[in-house]
Amino acid sequence: MLLTAKKSANNTFELLETLLTWARSQMKETTSRPKNHNLSNLLEKNIELKQSSALQKEISIEKEFSGKLMAYFDENMINTVIRNILNNAVKFTRPGGKIKISAWEQNEEVTVCIADTGIGLTDEEMQQLFDIGKTSRQGTLGEKGTGLGMIICKEFVEKCHGKIWAAPNQPKGTAFYFTVPVNAEAQTSENKENQ
Repeated sequence: MLLTAKKSANNTFELLETLLTWARSQMKETTSRPKNHNLSNLLEKNIELKQSSALQKEISIEKEFSGKLMAYFDENMINTVIRNILNNAVKFTRPGGKIKISAWEQNEEVTVCIADTGIGLTDEEMQQLFDIGKTSRQGTLGEKGTGLGMIICKEFVEKCHGKIWAAPNQPKGTAFYFTVPVNAEAQTSENKENQ
């Protein structure tokens, strides 16, 4: 009973936190304050936070990134992005599945990939992934969501001058990717290209 109550409380907390984050971003109270950060540390921190949830579903989490991958981003925003994507990976992966987190530097940006062996997305779901009107799905053990997580992720990644997208993970599941600039100079050159 205590485990069930704890799980319910955690789900409620995550729902409220997501709604609050979205509400703040809609009121334009969320301003990007990018700095140079160790992205590897942020990934490790989020893996550690989700480890117990993954263990409860017997999901293994693999990682493939260097110990000091530096990039230029707002720490709170990218922390929210990693947490949301990793939370979804655990939520939509069946017991006994696998999640792989990899990151690498290329062409003045760092790319992060969080790939799962979960239930995957249909073509229609892939197209509506970042739409505000879409219906939220339940996880493989009935976990609930708001449907706002990916919308917040897109908004925060773009505020950090990055890109976010999803693709099928072969042979099954979904792979989410996002990028952030390597440094302030890379962000500035990207802004000039977009003008």
